[in-house]
Amino acid sequence: QNEPADIAFERVDFNHPLFIMFSSGTTGVPKCIVHGHGGTLIQHKKEFILQCDVKPGDNIFYFTTCGWM
Repeated sequence: QNEPADIAFERVDFNHPLFIMFSSGTTGVPKCIVHGHGGTLIQHKKEFILQCDVKPGDNIFYFTTCGWM
C-alpha cells in the first residue's frame, strides 16, 4: 500500500520541449521561450561541474526562482 511506485522513463529527442516559458515583455510583446531536454541537461551538468565542483556521490540543493531562466 505505501510502497513507492516504479518510475517509467521515456526516451525523447534532444530538442524535445522540456518546459515552455514566456518573457516578461519589458521590451515589447512577451515572447515564447522553449527549453529542450538535451540543452537543459548539458547546461545543468556544465554549471554543476564547473561552478559548483559537484562530484559523483555529492548532494546539492539548488534553490532559486525562475527569474534566472
